[in-house]
Amino acid sequence: MKIRIAVFATIILALGVTFWYAVHTGDDHLSPKELKALGFAPLAKPMQIEELELVDHTGATFGPSNLEGKWTYAFFGFTHCPNFCSETMSLLQQTEQRLSETLSPEIFASFQGMFVSVDPARDDVKTVGEFVSYFSPNFVGLTGSETAIRHFATTVGVGYERMEANTSALDYLVDHQGHIVVFSPEGSCIGYIKRPHELTQLARIFRYFASSSKERQDSSS
Repeated sequence: MKIRIAVFATIILALGVTFWYAVHTGDDHLSPKELKALGFAPLAKPMQIEELELVDHTGATFGPSNLEGKWTYAFFGFTHCPNFCSETMSLLQQTEQRLSETLSPEIFASFQGMFVSVDPARDDVKTVGEFVSYFSPNFVGLTGSETAIRHFATTVGVGYERMEANTSALDYLVDHQGHIVVFSPEGSCIGYIKRPHELTQLARIFRYFASSSKERQDSSS
C-alpha cells in the first residue's frame, strides 16, 4: 500500500512540475506532454467548419470564412448565466490584455476572443453585442437560430441543455460544457482547452500556437 501511495505521489508531483514549467517558462515551444499538462486536448485531425450560418454582434452574417485569419478562443455560454460565463469571458479579456502587453503587434493581432450563445431565445444581437463589448471591443459575439447554434455546437463537440424552470417560460438556466474551443487561422477546430482555466495558461498556449504558425510561414517564404 505504501509503495502504491508513493508511486501515486511521484506521478502527481511530476505532472505538477510539468504544468509549472509549461506555464512559467519563457520558451514558446511546448511538447505534446506539456500541452496536455496545460489542459489542451487536441483533435486527432483538424476539423474544417464547412456549414455555418450565424449572426455576429453587429448583425452581420457569420460564416466559415469569418473563422479564418486568427487564432480564436471560443467560449459557448449564455448571457443570463449566473457567474461562470462572465468569469470565463473576463479571463479571456485578461488574456487579451496580457498578450497585448507581451507580444508584438503583428502576433497579437492574430488573437481573437469569441462568445457563442447557446441561448438564442433570449440572446438576440443587441443582447450579445452588449455582453461581449463589456469585456472587449475586439471580441466577437455570435447568435442565430436554435438550429444553427445547435449544429455549430454539435459539430465542434460542445454539449448543452436547457433546464426548465417552474416560475416562467423565460426563467431558466442552460447547462453547458465549459471548455474553450480553439480554431486555427485556417478556420479549423483543432482542439479544446479544458477547465480549470487560468490566465498564464491561456496566454502560454496562444504563444505556442502563434509561434508555431509564424515558424511555418517563415520556413515557406
